[in-house]
Amino acid sequence: MGDVTLSPRQRLLAALRGEETDRLPWAPFPAYWWDRQPAALRAAGQVAAVERMGGDPLLRGRYDQG
Repeated sequence: MGDVTLSPRQRLLAALRGEETDRLPWAPFPAYWWDRQPAALRAAGQVAAVERMGGDPLLRGRYDQG
């Protein structure tokens, strides 16, 4: 895809359509892991934690901001 950088949403949708992406999309599901993380990490929210891991946020199931 060259020098184009896709947003997480664009990347996931392109992969589902079978199109080329800028990198492999990865959307971890932190639901059970999340409740056992330090308060400082949880305070930033799940989206920030997934992005920090290099993942593409895809919210599903239970979602808590904090």
